[in-house]
Amino acid sequence: MKYLHLLHWKSVLFLAFTLMLIKLTLFDPFSTVTLNWVGMGYLSIAVCALSAAGSLIDEIQCPRAFKHPLSLITRKTSYNLFFILNILGVTLGFYLSNLIEKPSFAILFIGASALLYLKAIYLNTYALLRPLLTSLLLGMALLSSWLFDIFPSLTTYNQHMQLFLLKILGVYIGVLGSLIFIRELVLDQLYMNIDHKNKRNTLSLVLGKKRTNGVILIFTLLTTCVILFFLLNDLYRNLIALIYVSVLILIPLILLIYHVINASQEKDYKLHLKLLNGILIFTTLSIALYQVQFLLKS
Repeated sequence: MKYLHLLHWKSVLFLAFTLMLIKLTLFDPFSTVTLNWVGMGYLSIAVCALSAAGSLIDEIQCPRAFKHPLSLITRKTSYNLFFILNILGVTLGFYLSNLIEKPSFAILFIGASALLYLKAIYLNTYALLRPLLTSLLLGMALLSSWLFDIFPSLTTYNQHMQLFLLKILGVYIGVLGSLIFIRELVLDQLYMNIDHKNKRNTLSLVLGKKRTNGVILIFTLLTTCVILFFLLNDLYRNLIALIYVSVLILIPLILLIYHVINASQEKDYKLHLKLLNGILIFTTLSIALYQVQFLLKS
């Protein structure tokens, strides 16, 4: 199990679950799709393999989950595993790109692989680039589901629905990306001493904890306002969605805003991390609300 923590297996499984949930509750019920479940399985494996590879090399270069990861795995073995996972992800990406007759889409996997390597090896001196890249890579992973499952079947007859699904997915990419960015800043606060020891440059080390709390507060407020906007404009007609988003997403965000102002101790940031993990889970699960709304109307 310790070896799996080096791969951040919980995050990897969550990513696979999100891709499957998008297909099951958003794409399949409302649109013509290209991939069957086997194809979506291949896409999920490709994305998760690249994500696990990035997490592994990140832990080896600047350990957080373990103080001494090289006591669990040698540097040579870790690099070999990193390249194996990358080859698996890129190869499946090439296969799927040719399967849907869009070979140029393979660049998405090559680009993600390169970004993950650069993030771990060369970008430790740039305080904001790491959390921004993490959010960007999540967005690329989620966007791949639309590119491979919906875009190849796009026609003049169904483009309205296909583009509407892209709009919904874009909103989720924006909100989840923002939450991941905030989560990365909270992790920077939590592991500030470890990052200083490993010479990893983070916003917490550049600005200090108090000012970084201010940055977290601003982004949390903006994210809350965006969610509130969509709640009042799109989901207010659906009582289930209204209660779900208000209780399970907005209230925890308000709690986070309240607690982050005076946070300074490790226990404070651990609480923030738990709140954000819950918000991420429930925000992702809210994708299924579109199918619930459809079933209630039918």
